[in-house]
Amino acid sequence: MSTLLDALVAMASATDVEEYLHAQGLALSLADDSFLELSSMALESPSDEIKFEGLSVLSLLESSEAETVIRKSFETDSDGRIAEFAKAMLFRLATFKTVRDGGHMPREEYVAYRDSVRRMSAQALFGASP
Repeated sequence: MSTLLDALVAMASATDVEEYLHAQGLALSLADDSFLELSSMALESPSDEIKFEGLSVLSLLESSEAETVIRKSFETDSDGRIAEFAKAMLFRLATFKTVRDGGHMPREEYVAYRDSVRRMSAQALFGASP
């Protein structure tokens, strides 16, 4: 059985879009039951890659608790790259909330939209074309 840390490491070491999305999906499936662990890794891991991936997964949880953790990273992380990434994840969360709560998109379409954001983000990470 994989752990949340295993999933984040797999995300950080993925070599292509599909491998990354698979690892991210695993991390998401473990995140609710391991929220405190995920939050701790996103804020305190000695590995920048684990911090990045932890913040990425948190942004997909779309909870106020996740937003609080991401905001804390943005406000307190001394590494400017991580703070800027946290800022981008806050924007992602705000966009998801606006789209979700706007009332113009049925739940199924919203899930498809969110999945397309995940895929496009992974493609951008690996320089892949849509």
